[in-house]
Amino acid sequence: MADSSFIHEIIKPTNPLSVWMYLHDKKNVTYVAPHWHQAIELSYTVFGTIDDFVINQTHFKTNCGKVLVINSQEVHSVYARNSRSQAISIIFPYPLVSRLYPRIEDQFIDINNTEKFDAIKKEAYIKLQTNLFKMYQIMKSDDDYKNLKLEAASIEILQLLIEYFTESKSEYKKCMVQRNLL
Repeated sequence: MADSSFIHEIIKPTNPLSVWMYLHDKKNVTYVAPHWHQAIELSYTVFGTIDDFVINQTHFKTNCGKVLVINSQEVHSVYARNSRSQAISIIFPYPLVSRLYPRIEDQFIDINNTEKFDAIKKEAYIKLQTNLFKMYQIMKSDDDYKNLKLEAASIEILQLLIEYFTESKSEYKKCMVQRNLL
């Protein structure tokens, strides 16, 4: 849950899309201070690494193909020093997600720890990675249908996240209590 001492970020979709998306491909050190938002954020490392991606005080180092999701109101920050890295961020506004999938109120997306996936989730994760790489290719293109393709791809990515990776919030609370006891 978000802490009032951190920055609350307001998310506005990338015009004309329903989501905010950004291709991180700058050739310098990147630091994003701890913040939170109501939206659901996805990060996909296309190439290279992200040195320290912190979500609710859990540290992740990503490599090529890694997908991380920041659920609504989770405090997160990013530090990346690799000049050759590229990543995609997609932020799904909460009103969009809850309109398309009202049960999200009682659920969270559990995708950050791939080692606990069963065969079905592993297959869905590969499909998600494939779709995200296709999105990366669309973002880099000058296609006349670019916005249509990005809109369709973002909704398909959201569908995969919700269909295969949601868990009840009561399960999440149990995991957080267990993690804090260790």
